[in-house]
Amino acid sequence: MKNIKLYSAFVLFFLPMILNAQSFKATVDRTSIPQNVQFQVYFTFDGEDVNKVRNFSPPNFSGFRILSGPNQSSNMTFINGKVSASLTYSYILVGTDIGDFTIGTASVEYDGKRYQTEPIKLSVIKGNPTAQNNQQSDVNVSEEELSKNVFIRAFADKRSVYQGEQVTVEYKLYTKLNISSPQISKLPSYNGFWSEELEPIRNINFNVEMFEGERYRVATLKRVALFPTKAGELEVTPFELTIPVLIRRKTNQRSLFDEFFNDSFFGRTETIEYQAKSNKLKINAKPLPSNDVPESFEGAVGEFDFKAVVNETNVKMNDPVNLNIQITGTGNIKLLNVPKFNIPAGFEQYDPKTNETITNRNIISGTKIFEYLLVP
Repeated sequence: MKNIKLYSAFVLFFLPMILNAQSFKATVDRTSIPQNVQFQVYFTFDGEDVNKVRNFSPPNFSGFRILSGPNQSSNMTFINGKVSASLTYSYILVGTDIGDFTIGTASVEYDGKRYQTEPIKLSVIKGNPTAQNNQQSDVNVSEEELSKNVFIRAFADKRSVYQGEQVTVEYKLYTKLNISSPQISKLPSYNGFWSEELEPIRNINFNVEMFEGERYRVATLKRVALFPTKAGELEVTPFELTIPVLIRRKTNQRSLFDEFFNDSFFGRTETIEYQAKSNKLKINAKPLPSNDVPESFEGAVGEFDFKAVVNETNVKMNDPVNLNIQITGTGNIKLLNVPKFNIPAGFEQYDPKTNETITNRNIISGTKIFEYLLVP
């Protein structure tokens, strides 16, 4: 095995990354690799103090030829006095035989505890050996290539729900390229839905994930809870961003000085404003059941507790009585109407005051209180 090569990189992504816990993950450039084409496998430890990482143990790369590795690199971010960091051990491999293979488990020690990666399944297929996945080459800046390397995806946890039932939509940014601070071009519209943003994201975490068999840096941009207010096929329009993409300039020179000064640190890059647009989402909203519906039903969809209390049960004539009706639970609580009830003759009833508290975590929940003043 070759000696470990040390590379140090201090990277600040366009939005802050906050790492809350230690993790050790294995990823690859892609899971389907042409025969005799090189690719990279990464073993990345995320934590606050990567200097405590010890005793990296690589897996058995049976079925592959090692061209380089282990190569070690570190990324660090300093935000408000806090440090978040990652340490990556990478290998450049070549699959010489066609078939399905598994890269086994790697492990490291951190602060007296052993961390292990999950195995990765790969397929080596027939392909063009000249189509090298060389990350050091200049990037093709065509619209098609940009769309493959920087894009937004919208995901819905459900595609078919009842009217009033929650659908959670998540928007993720995927990138293989160096990008700068994006600007919102157009927010999605939610016609036919009542919407509530879930825990507004102030600090964006970039993680490495596999998507459709390829490796990307991924950040969650926005999460929103949607409640259909009518039945039928409803559409969520795309989320659009203007993303500055940093592209290396192409050059015909091949001198040692050119290779040295071609590094982005010396400014031989250009910025392209790329318009990224997420996919549309179609949600099928089914009408609520029409059989055996109570007369008192006002459209509440979810799980709710209901109680009503008065502050006094024995009062003098013309003394006010406070009636509080409280609804607590999960669901479309903002859409709930004032409950209907009958009061005895001889009471004056005043319009209620309404207070509500909404919790916007993964599932919308909260409390809605109606305060009535009654005078006998």
